[in-house]
Amino acid sequence: MRREDWTTRLYEFVYDPTNATIAWGTNDCVMFAANCARHITDQDPLEFTNETWSDESEAQEVLDRMGGLFAAVCSVLGPPIDNPLMAQRGDVALVEVSNTSFLAVHLGDRLVVPSKEQGLIEIKVSHARCVWKVGR
Repeated sequence: MRREDWTTRLYEFVYDPTNATIAWGTNDCVMFAANCARHITDQDPLEFTNETWSDESEAQEVLDRMGGLFAAVCSVLGPPIDNPLMAQRGDVALVEVSNTSFLAVHLGDRLVVPSKEQGLIEIKVSHARCVWKVGR
């Protein structure tokens, strides 16, 4: 269930300058999506796991143990919705760009994710391969 003030909390978190750059294990695409979910629902979607990582290699090892990024997200949020175009603000999207898969957060007319060098980047919603509901 989403909080009453979920939209304000979502945008405050997303546009906080400290969340614009990747920090493995604290603000990579998985943690960014999980923290957005926590801000709009007050529930930590990763509370069930004690997995941690501090760099890209360790993050990949965790995902490999969980069956990949898609399987890992399904284990937390359940199956994705049937049509990615039905996503709503705050939902989590799996994006594939240049043979790289990552999670992004839906903001209505765009997806956002922190990046290594460019800060928070915006991605067209059409790049979402699948989407999971968050708190609805």
